[in-house]
Amino acid sequence: MSITGEHDGDPKKWHAVGDIGAGMWAAFAVWLPSTSAQTRVMIRAVHRYLDDGAQGAWLTYQAANFFATGTAPKRLGAAIPTSSPIKRSCARTTNT
Repeated sequence: MSITGEHDGDPKKWHAVGDIGAGMWAAFAVWLPSTSAQTRVMIRAVHRYLDDGAQGAWLTYQAANFFATGTAPKRLGAAIPTSSPIKRSCARTTNT
C-alpha cells in the first residue's frame, strides 16, 4: 500500500489486482473452445499467472523505477507517471 493514495495523504485501498487478473484469465478459459488440449494449456497458463505473482506484472513501471534508482515508489493518487501529466484536479462549484 506504499504506492496508493495521494502523495501528501494516507495510503488508500487499491484495486484487487490479483483478483482482476485471475478473473481475466478465468474469462479466457471459459471463452476458449473446450477441446481437451486447449483447455489443459489454458489451465496451465492460469496457474502460472497466479503462481508467478499477478500483481508484479501489473506494477512494472514502479518496479523498474525502483530497480533503476533504488528509491521506493511514492504515492501518486490518480497521477500516471508514464504518460502526460494526469492527476486529480480540484473544482469549485458555484450556485449562480
